[in-house]
Amino acid sequence: MRISGLIALAVCLTGCSQDTRYRGKSLITWQKGLGAANANERADAADAVGHLGPAASVAIPSLVEMLKDTDLTVRAKAAAALWSMGPAARSAVPSLQNALEDPGPDVRMNAAGALGEIGPKAADAAPDLARVLRQDTNANVRACSAVALAKIRSNDDESIGALTQALDDRDNNVRIKAAYALADFGGSAKNAAPALERTKKRATGALKGASAYALKKIEGK
Repeated sequence: MRISGLIALAVCLTGCSQDTRYRGKSLITWQKGLGAANANERADAADAVGHLGPAASVAIPSLVEMLKDTDLTVRAKAAAALWSMGPAARSAVPSLQNALEDPGPDVRMNAAGALGEIGPKAADAAPDLARVLRQDTNANVRACSAVALAKIRSNDDESIGALTQALDDRDNNVRIKAAYALADFGGSAKNAAPALERTKKRATGALKGASAYALKKIEGK
């Protein structure tokens, strides 16, 4: 009886430690909020689940559905929550790819970030991210797509080509992110070396440093 009692106590303590809470509410409560009739409540619940991160991965299917919500803020919060889940959100890749086409720039940016955090398992999204990097009108979305390509690192010519082209982006932050992303590809990005050399020569400040760093990584130094 004593042993059984100790086992029961251990189970209870384990269960209590897994009672994930945010702002005084349990994960179960926040999950229910994801389906609330009020858009503000849904957005608030998605934000809370995002703060809980991978510990709230049970909510991923609901968050995926919320990417189709009629409310822009809800969609953005759902994508941000999936971003916080990391590789656990692998099943969301197709829906996040679709979200890259969302009319809301925050949704697109968060979707790109989420795909990047999923990493190599989101390789199917690399062509979409390359297209977004080339074509999206929002600089933050383009910058986030560059970072995502570096994290997915599919080593395909399209990704490296888009990053190389982004060295001439009209936004300096995008250019910097593209240079660092090429650095992460290492020797696989050797075809980008001439463009990085040109960028290094004409650039100043952070972009010059990023270009020089990328060249060293590509050369294996």
